[in-house]
Amino acid sequence: MSFGTLFQIPEHTRRQFQDSFTAAIQQQESKFKPVMNIDPEWTAKQYVKRMRDTISWRVNNTRFGATNAEEFEAGFRSGFWSAIEATPKKFDRIDQKLLDSIPLPTGPVIEDMMMGHERIVDDLFIAASTADALGGAEPYITPQSFPSGQAIDVGYIKPLVAIGANQGLTPWKVLEARRRFKAAFIDFDREDMVLAISSEEETQLILSAEAAPNNAWAKVTLEWFKSRLEGNMDAKLMGFRVVSSERLYQDPNTGIRTCVAFAKRAFCVSPVQGIETHIDVLPTQRHSIQVTAYAQFGAFRVFDEMVIKIPCDPSP
Repeated sequence: MSFGTLFQIPEHTRRQFQDSFTAAIQQQESKFKPVMNIDPEWTAKQYVKRMRDTISWRVNNTRFGATNAEEFEAGFRSGFWSAIEATPKKFDRIDQKLLDSIPLPTGPVIEDMMMGHERIVDDLFIAASTADALGGAEPYITPQSFPSGQAIDVGYIKPLVAIGANQGLTPWKVLEARRRFKAAFIDFDREDMVLAISSEEETQLILSAEAAPNNAWAKVTLEWFKSRLEGNMDAKLMGFRVVSSERLYQDPNTGIRTCVAFAKRAFCVSPVQGIETHIDVLPTQRHSIQVTAYAQFGAFRVFDEMVIKIPCDPSP
């Protein structure tokens, strides 16, 4: 394939670029994609989900009598697509080798664009985990703050021990997240439970376990780490599937990183929509070739009780 001496972009090149990029997005595996609850019905800019409502049962051994019902009044949460775009890249018109690689599925352009796309998708999902949600009355756009009770104190040490100085991620923090979920009647046998941490927190867990290798929780932690080193990335730690990501939010002033534990069902995520690719000639820039892409993606938190923030200090 060649762009020709007049630097005209053939139509089949545009189609190949669009098809290759669309196929790559459909096959992509970002860090968090395996734990995203993707709803194929999210096909408009705003999407509304009904929150769950507890339906209780009661003993009623009476004969006849009146029926007393309660209205099903579950609330609503909504989310919006975010418009995402690839940073435009320019190619000099005389660099034919690079120009010819633009539409190739395994070429550097599509591969680099896909890596950037995976990062922005993960960033939007991470932001949705602890940001204000939208709900309330119709049109369901009233901000709903993340509940303060759904966060473990950064100084949490262990049960029955007073909050102390800032801590990194310890097995006791993971156990506390597990305890809170179970106290909220979240069943680890039925839900896909996830713990999102960075490589720093993974190291902190191992250091904690090495300091007390004979403790039960230390043995569990070391066995989990051994399984991951052997290639079993689905190995669970205290009931959690672990996702390691360097994209988790870290406060620039304190250095504290916000790790997150959650149930997969806590979120609603849209499929990637509205994929557009463009290859343009820029006559005002010596007819260089510019390449970019656009899409829409959305994620929002539906169930607050299924998400727990775990702030960790990397240098306590």
